[in-house]
Formats: sequence, structure tokens, C-alpha cells
Amino acid sequence: MVNLCHQLPMRFDILLPAALVFLQLLWSVVFPHLPWPTPGATPAPPVSPAPPGAPETVEVTVEASGHGSGLGWAPRNTVRWLEEVEVTDVPRGAHGAGEAVEEEPVEVPLFPLSGFYALGNRPKLKIFEPRYRQLYKDLLSSKMHHFAVTTVDPETGHLAAVGVLLRLEALQDVEAETEGAVKYLAEHTVLRRIEIQRLVNPEALSDSSTYLRAAVVHLEDVAVEELQDVSLSELEADTLETFKDVISAYPELKELQVNASQRGLWELSNSWINGYWGAARMNDLRQQLVSQMRSIHEGSLREGEVNQEVQELQEIFDSELWHLRREQVTLGQLLLQSRSHAERLKALRSAMQLERIFAGGEDPQRGSVAFVG
Repeated sequence: MVNLCHQLPMRFDILLPAALVFLQLLWSVVFPHLPWPTPGATPAPPVSPAPPGAPETVEVTVEASGHGSGLGWAPRNTVRWLEEVEVTDVPRGAHGAGEAVEEEPVEVPLFPLSGFYALGNRPKLKIFEPRYRQLYKDLLSSKMHHFAVTTVDPETGHLAAVGVLLRLEALQDVEAETEGAVKYLAEHTVLRRIEIQRLVNPEALSDSSTYLRAAVVHLEDVAVEELQDVSLSELEADTLETFKDVISAYPELKELQVNASQRGLWELSNSWINGYWGAARMNDLRQQLVSQMRSIHEGSLREGEVNQEVQELQEIFDSELWHLRREQVTLGQLLLQSRSHAERLKALRSAMQLERIFAGGEDPQRGSVAFVG
């Protein structure tokens, strides 16, 4: 009994964060299944055969519940993922995103990358794989320095149907300085949203000797019904206020100059997904892991019990980190797929409001939110 009582304070320090983690995991599971706006959720028109002489292509359709959906498409947590099925084209707009501009698809290199790339941002990439070294060499030798980027499903590895178009702005050869580890440091501008109509060389998905190429069309916002319950300016103000409320515990984020206007919302989204979720939240998780492991080792548990506690804590951390990355991908794709500024505001605000609901636990070591959701 004495030993048990002696261990209670230390176990309470572990159980309380574990309870918070359970709440976070619950919200992480619920988040992708929330009733987000599902724009354009109507049956796809009949597929027309490819014209004679067209390059060999592969149809991409949406996958449902992690399993092949066959011909046609169906929502998978409202995010559209590509799936190979047949040699044909995908109907324009079949992925239920913004309206595809009436133009012929343009063939561009396709660079699958994890993460969220907001319009107007200037991402920097380190290029080291041989196939992507060749991609940049080809960009330099061509007149069009553009290529498409689409994210990757962290669960299945499938590519998203909606991505962005990047323009190469600057390229620095650093092969000598890095002893061959990195070939280029590349700077880009994210120009606009695109929808992938087809993969021109789908064999490159399993062949690392060459990069993917895709036929894409530009996406533009479509006219939607006017807001019934709130004005657009009120929705912008409420979204920005919710953002400021949630990040109030993070001085490095409070200094950000952001707004929720049609142009500013992309930077606000980037600050939320990559700044808050991608940096501040992940840093909290790591600090909590270190702190709780220290408490375990400083306690009076036997060696076998310590190892078990550490293993369980590591599993909780890994699971939380995976769900956090999943949240980043899900929200980022919902924003890219949205048909209008109002839909993007609603999706972003909903994520922020849910975060605020679950941000009730405080880290006793730092006085800030820990394991929040």
C-alpha cells in the first residue's frame, strides 16, 4: 500500500496527459468525417474515349473508404484521391472541386510532395533524387518553368486529385558544397490551383528512374449561393478572431500579420496548417514526450515497469503525431478543393473552432496548451 501511494502522484502526472491525448485522438478520428461542404457532389458525366493518336493515359478516379471505387467516383472523407483504373480521361470537374477552366489540359511535370502549399507562398526545396534532378534540368532547358505539386495520402500513398502549380524562380547548384548529397536549392512561387485530368506516364509511380507527368487544368472559384446566416465580412472577422484566440499561447505566432480576406486567407491557412499544427503543436508534443519520460525514469517503478510505461507513451506520441499530420493533409486538401472564398472560410473556421474546444488541457511545466486538438 505504501508503494502504491508513493506512486500515485507520478501516475497522476501520466494519466492526466493520457486522458488529454485520448480526447485529442477522438477528435482526430472525428475530424475527417465531419460534414464538410462537398462541392460538386453529382454523378460524373459519361467518359468520352480518348481521340485517336492521343498519348497513352490512365484514368484517375476517387477512392472510397480506402478501397478501389471502380469506374466513376465517390468521396473518401471528402478528400479526392487518384486511383488508376483504365486508359482513358477523367471528365473535367469530376473531382468535385472548383470549376475547371474551359481549356485544353496542359502537360506538366508532377512532383508529389507531402505538406500544404498555399497560393502565393514561396517554398524552397532541396533536390537530391536523380529523377527530380532531371526534372529541374528539363525545366531549365524549357521555356515554361512550371510544374504541378500534389500531396500524398499518408495512409495509402495515393496522390491527391487537386494540387497547385509552382513556378521556378531561382535555382542554385550546391552539389560541390554538399558533397553530392543535394544537387539544387530551388525557390518557387505557388501560382494557382490545378486539377489533374490524367497521368501521362503512370508507370513512373513504380519506376523511380523518371518523374511523373500529368495533364492538368486550372481551377477557379465558382459562383455559389449567398450566405444566409452571416455576411462574408462577419465570417472573415470571426475566422480571424478564432485563429487569434487559439494561438494566444504562442508568442511566435501572435506576431504574425495575417487577415482572412480573399487574398489573405491563403497565408492565414498556411499559418494555421504549417505554423500552428506543423510547428507549434508538434513542438508541444515533443516537449510533452520528453517531460513525461523524465517523470517515468525519476519515479519508483521497477525497470520492467519503466520500459512498459515508456513504450506505451511512445506509442501514444507516434499515434498523435500521425493523426496530426493527417489533419494537416485533410484540411489543406479541403481548402484547395473548395469552390469559393466562403467555403474556405467555413472549413478553416470549423477546424479552428474544434481545436479551441479540445484545447482545454494545460501543460503544468510550461503553462501552455499541451496535446491539444
